[in-house]
Amino acid sequence: MEDIVEKIVNYGKKFGDVEVLASKRKRYCIKYEGNILKELSGGDEYNIGVRITIGKKFGYSSTSNINLWKKCVENAVKLAKVSKEMEIEVKLPKRGGYSKIPICKRIVNFPVEKMAEKCNEMMNSALEYDERIHIANAEVNKEILETYFGNSNGIIEKQESADLNGWIEVNIGETLGFEERNSRYEIPDFAWIGREASKLCVSMLNSRGIKTMKADVIFDYFAVSSLFNEILVPALCADNVQRKKSYFHGKIGEKVAVDEFYVVDDGKLENGLCSSSFDAEGTPTQRTTLIKNGILIGFLYDNYTAQIDGKESTGNCSSLSSRPSVGESNFIIKNGEISKDEMIENTKEGVIVRAIVGAIHMNKITGDFSVNIENSHYIENGKLIYPIKHAMVSGNLFKLLKQIKEIGKEVRQEGSIISPTIKFENVQIIGNE
Repeated sequence: MEDIVEKIVNYGKKFGDVEVLASKRKRYCIKYEGNILKELSGGDEYNIGVRITIGKKFGYSSTSNINLWKKCVENAVKLAKVSKEMEIEVKLPKRGGYSKIPICKRIVNFPVEKMAEKCNEMMNSALEYDERIHIANAEVNKEILETYFGNSNGIIEKQESADLNGWIEVNIGETLGFEERNSRYEIPDFAWIGREASKLCVSMLNSRGIKTMKADVIFDYFAVSSLFNEILVPALCADNVQRKKSYFHGKIGEKVAVDEFYVVDDGKLENGLCSSSFDAEGTPTQRTTLIKNGILIGFLYDNYTAQIDGKESTGNCSSLSSRPSVGESNFIIKNGEISKDEMIENTKEGVIVRAIVGAIHMNKITGDFSVNIENSHYIENGKLIYPIKHAMVSGNLFKLLKQIKEIGKEVRQEGSIISPTIKFENVQIIGNE
């Protein structure tokens, strides 16, 4: 692939500034529905994306056929010539100091036969937990990714990554439980995944309604991740700030959360699921402080938004297909010093929420949300009293950042968000009693 990237750069320079992001992806998947094997697949996937910049105009084209790279360049040129002018003439990044992101050889060499064994281990562990358990869906996936970047400023770089994950959903009648693990640095404990899914499912049996009230709400990892990914992350991206589509517009230096709230984005985090040597524009990744001691410090930038604000890119370009295109890498919420069990023990009345659904009802700009809660329990006097059926929580995330009561010490990462469990006070719970 590296030779093709060099050919694209040399050919594209005839027309203007050229950037190319190419990838080779090996994917393997084992998937069960119930006890039936539904998918056993593997193979290579290729992608080439080319962006040509001519003055204040740019065009982007992509292809999955590496033999059509020349046509891909020519299509990008055609689109650039008819595109609308940008606000500024963008200067491409130059070569920087790139961190080496190690690849886990154990995952690279993990055979497909072992994937099948681990999928069965995960399902058997779930079934052994309780004889009433039924497997709804189970998957084990492995991906090996080679990414290449080149531009007409002389950058030619390559990085590699390998991911292994397991996911399972189980049920007893209409009662569901799920769990997953994603890793780039070790083989996940697949038996734990199955066991935890069944444990959650059993804990949700005999769920019932809850009264409408305002109380403490403990958002476990998946709930925190969903809320922050939909609302907090976009608010900290410079493209939204510059368009005045961010709650944080004009708030640099202001207090936006409790003192204990600390947020960084770290694109080169050791063992991070989203770590890389460079972003989609070939800019080296870095660690960027966004909120410190509850005070808004800065934003995430790609090359375009950085030049608009007279700053340097933070290495957070997510795609060549549009300008601007800002996105997070490993988005980290600093942990606290209290365990989840202690958070529950400290709760006089409230709920603990494992998952939320209804992202369509979240407003990325204002921070307002109203979502259904799943796999949740009512808490009274420090104890889990009963599982909750059909309830919602609503509020404004930016206001809730100032209503954080406790931050847990255990963290996890299954996507881009790295977060502990967080307890908010005085949250609106909408019940159905």
